[in-house]
Amino acid sequence: MKTKNVFLIVLVAISITGYSQMRFGVIAGLNIASLKGTYPSNITNKQKIGFHAGATAEYPLANPKLALAAQLLYSTQGSVTQRSQLSLDNGAYTYIDQETKVNFTEIDLPIMLRYYVLYNLSIEGGPQIGYVVKAEQKDEYTNSANPVRNYTTTLDPLKDGTYTEFGAARPYKKSLETVDFGLNFGAVYDMSDRISLQAHYYFGLNTLQSIPNVSGYYSPSGGTGLYSTSSDYKNSVFQVSLGYKFN
Repeated sequence: MKTKNVFLIVLVAISITGYSQMRFGVIAGLNIASLKGTYPSNITNKQKIGFHAGATAEYPLANPKLALAAQLLYSTQGSVTQRSQLSLDNGAYTYIDQETKVNFTEIDLPIMLRYYVLYNLSIEGGPQIGYVVKAEQKDEYTNSANPVRNYTTTLDPLKDGTYTEFGAARPYKKSLETVDFGLNFGAVYDMSDRISLQAHYYFGLNTLQSIPNVSGYYSPSGGTGLYSTSSDYKNSVFQVSLGYKFN
């Protein structure tokens, strides 16, 4: 009985010691995000500006140059693409410009191994898993020859549904996954004992968005037929942050 009590006391002591060694804090900053993949030649992929904020924790390892670092982040990400193409409208060819904005919010959990190159400078890297909690896709169509035909559609890429186009309901399929997994690498510069400047780059390893074939378009050269945009895209996010440690 006494042996069990001693064992429990040792476990509690180890837990308290480990907890006391951990440093907790908060972090917030800027996201520069996009969805990477092979886009058709008439589509321009641009970056989307967002933000992230959350909590941090650092646990020192036996080697004084090493530590485990983790973050729990609320992060707004997405992509912006632009397309210009010829289409047949009321018997005449006309250019239609399309801008697609995909906005989604993730809860991200990166867990990284941190290595102190200098006393106040470290590099780190490790896996990250994210969960998409909400999303919206907004498509804006501009008809250069007939502005009356301009329209905007809004849909939820996390599920199948319908959108309205000139009074008609059009079905669409889910294109965005809820789980995002990849690797995160970065550097941390400690400006003081409590304040740090951080930069990270995250690249997804799994397909986050899959775009199905789209038919009924005409190529810029004037040829007709199926214009395929079927492709898979992975998440890419560059982050710049300020961190503050409480202890």
